[in-house]
Amino acid sequence: MMVSMGMGDTFSQNFRKMNHSLKDRLIRHMEDGRYEPQSKSELARALNVDSRQKLDFRALVDQMEEEGKLVRL
Repeated sequence: MMVSMGMGDTFSQNFRKMNHSLKDRLIRHMEDGRYEPQSKSELARALNVDSRQKLDFRALVDQMEEEGKLVRL
């Protein structure tokens, strides 16, 4: 389990901003007229998701799929 050590709200705000930004980038990428369906790994590469963000990215994609914002083919 990860906890913030004295960073308080700043840490969680930064984390939410990072995920929001990643979500925005993902949506823009998929709304591009040239977009063709991609796997999570292909999406991560296309968006230049670094290794530190991969788990968060996968969780974001799963969450968006559960919300009906993405569809798995």
